[in-house]
Amino acid sequence: LNRWDGIRCNEEEEVTHINLSEINLRVDLVELGHIFGPQMETVKLDKNADLGGNLAHLLGSNLDASNTWLQEQKLQTVDLHYTQVSGSIVVFRNCPFLQRVALGYTKVHGDIEVFRNCPNLVQLRMYMCRGITGDIEVCRQTPQLEWLDLTGTTVEGDITVFSKTPKLQW
Repeated sequence: LNRWDGIRCNEEEEVTHINLSEINLRVDLVELGHIFGPQMETVKLDKNADLGGNLAHLLGSNLDASNTWLQEQKLQTVDLHYTQVSGSIVVFRNCPFLQRVALGYTKVHGDIEVFRNCPNLVQLRMYMCRGITGDIEVCRQTPQLEWLDLTGTTVEGDITVFSKTPKLQW
């Protein structure tokens, strides 16, 4: 796979980076589950309108049959905006290295509290994800935050929390 454009592997030949944006992928994440797992660092599959499936498959083939989601993940970038992906964002609970999350116009749901343990978060773009809830108080734990878009969600809270995010521009 590491000879494919948009795919990078580690020394164990496990896929660590996948960048297949805007290529008209017509697949369900479950079909890619065998290449995903805790070794993944970058997943960019955005702007593939026919890409579907559950976020849980980003962490391995079958979330229900494993404890993969309880292990610390290496994920740094997840960009699935403008896809049909669904599922709970709870899968990001053990992703302390996350820097960029773009899930706008997907069908994901959950409380943004899961990003509390992501101190390196630079971008959190979840616009028009109607199932996203929570309190922006979580941003107190993300001092590197530069881009936050929660338009169309039900996230609420006191904006004085942004005094703790001096790099916030958007």
